Amino acid sequence: MQADIAREHSLNEIARHAGMSRARFFSMFRDHMDLTPGTYWNTLRIEHAISIMRQQGTNLTRLAGDLGFDAQGNFSRFFRQQTGVAPKQYRRAMRQAISSKKRVTIETHA
Repeated sequence: MQADIAREHSLNEIARHAGMSRARFFSMFRDHMDLTPGTYWNTLRIEHAISIMRQQGTNLTRLAGDLGFDAQGNFSRFFRQQTGVAPKQYRRAMRQAISSKKRVTIETHA
């Protein structure tokens, strides 16, 4: 999942790769990680987005595509649902923090 963050991974495919049934993989993943594979993948995408957005000159449309979203609006909605703030607001806050040398943190709702 981490190596190919833009591609939504099929639970069947991952389970087959691990040599397990889909149900067994899901159960073991949830038991060991304390979250579902889908929630884990969304968390990876948000962490990657935040990491990229901390860099100056981030193009949100390109970032959305890099994360597997077919439109920036879909990415913005996803980001807002996961963090409680729109990506443009987050980026603006980051720029203000950088200029005033403060650190901005946003917790995910995952």
